[in-house]
Amino acid sequence: MHRRSFLKRTSIGVAGIAALAGCSDDPGSETDPEPEDVPDIDGPDPDEEPEEPSLPEGFDRIENVIDHGADPSGEESLVPVLDSIDPDGAIVYLPPGQYRMDDSWKAEEFERIGVVGVDATIVPDPGTETFLFSLDGRAHSTAIRIEGLTFDYSHSDAGSRMLHLMARDDLLVRDVTATGTVKHGPGLVRVDVIEPDGEGLVDRLRLPDGAAVGSGITGCYVGNDNRGNITFRDCRIEGFPDNGLYADPPEGSITVDGGYFANCGISNVRVRGDSVVRNVYVRCDDDRRDFDNMRGIRLTDYEPQDTPEPAVVENCRVDMLDVTHSDGAIELSGQLARGTVRDTHVRINADDVPAFNAKRPDPVFEELGIQPNVDMENVTIEGSAADGEAIAIVGRNECVFEGLDIHQTGQNRGGITFNESTDNVVRNTRIDVTGEAIVLDDSETETFDVDVIGGNGRIDAQ
Repeated sequence: MHRRSFLKRTSIGVAGIAALAGCSDDPGSETDPEPEDVPDIDGPDPDEEPEEPSLPEGFDRIENVIDHGADPSGEESLVPVLDSIDPDGAIVYLPPGQYRMDDSWKAEEFERIGVVGVDATIVPDPGTETFLFSLDGRAHSTAIRIEGLTFDYSHSDAGSRMLHLMARDDLLVRDVTATGTVKHGPGLVRVDVIEPDGEGLVDRLRLPDGAAVGSGITGCYVGNDNRGNITFRDCRIEGFPDNGLYADPPEGSITVDGGYFANCGISNVRVRGDSVVRNVYVRCDDDRRDFDNMRGIRLTDYEPQDTPEPAVVENCRVDMLDVTHSDGAIELSGQLARGTVRDTHVRINADDVPAFNAKRPDPVFEELGIQPNVDMENVTIEGSAADGEAIAIVGRNECVFEGLDIHQTGQNRGGITFNESTDNVVRNTRIDVTGEAIVLDDSETETFDVDVIGGNGRIDAQ
């Protein structure tokens, strides 16, 4: 086999592809949405009169921290008050106010525990690097609920982890917000669901102000003790140097449904195999911070699996407009054998950044007799990026690309590059690039109804 390029074909066979995922004939004709135009990830209506929470099923009482001597003015620490309350079976209620925390509140021996705030703001002492709410239910918990809290990191020396939660099952985090850029300390949120059939939901987690350059802070992390299934719904995470959502634990599955993720280093959304990222908007448009590898969505396993399941990206939008550098808008790492991308729109204006990058698989897959591959369907790639290629495939065979519309206007921009990749199929696809449309480097690919536009105008039929 040898290097071969496909430059211009005369077949049509792609009617309607320009309509996919909001694609236009001219990638410059669609206005890039401004950050303020992204869907709001709102919590409760601020105009509503705050009410004491109702008692959820399975809980037996509400413990109002004010009744236990808490100071809602923020002068006195909340920690001794929390330590004085027996939280098992209780909803610990924080009424409107500011609550100072100078240390960690730890709870371990419980079955059910909840913390619910209404207009309640937690203010960690400057310099604190502890886990503020550390709830370890690995022994015998049946539910952990955290709702309606805001954590204020506006101080110039603000740090500490907001939530460190380990639940066997029934984990709920809802309407939790951080304000202010975090300067130091551990990642802001860690969640683990311990039981393999356990479920967790993180709903409307809002971390819009990120963390300082060089701090190595992650927005939200699914820990190595996780074995269950966690859904992240309508979250907003921006500006963290070490992953926005870092969710590739050794076991379990992750669903990211909706939300906005922007300008994070390493990756904005990172999930393992057997996970789904859907209805998500990822945007990188800020190259001023010295963040490493501003990838959009990273699909990777904690380590290669002997029974791998694909990670799926569907109905997403990824915009890579300005980055420090990046391996790709969507990257499939060598540790994950299989990935699927469908019904997704990618805009690349950053030069030499691929829209999709499938890296060389770990050699262990060949030893196990596992065939790493990629499936892409109904994917639109557009923008003004120069150099490199829109799609890069290395060392993966039997890949299928169907219904793609690739339109890249920058100089020397290629379409699809296959490297050491055989038995692939590209069908019902339109490729409009300034460089080579399809490059085969020690590879084999069949094409059906592929319309190639641009390049140097030569027709090179297979």
